[in-house]
Amino acid sequence: GRDVEEVGIGGVFGEHNFLSPAMNGCLASAVEPCTLFHLTDNGLMDIPIVHWKMLELYNKRWSFNNY
Repeated sequence: GRDVEEVGIGGVFGEHNFLSPAMNGCLASAVEPCTLFHLTDNGLMDIPIVHWKMLELYNKRWSFNNY
């Protein structure tokens, strides 16, 4: 595996699950205790700013691969 990014307080990950569901095999691990929230797509991608942010993160993190 390859480290893509260290996500800090208030950060998000897993945007590829919304934008490229066929992409799998990603692993996330915490370096210290934390609380996570699991979000589903019940209209989440219909919110323009959320959709834009997901696209921005996806392009930043996954542009080095051809998934």
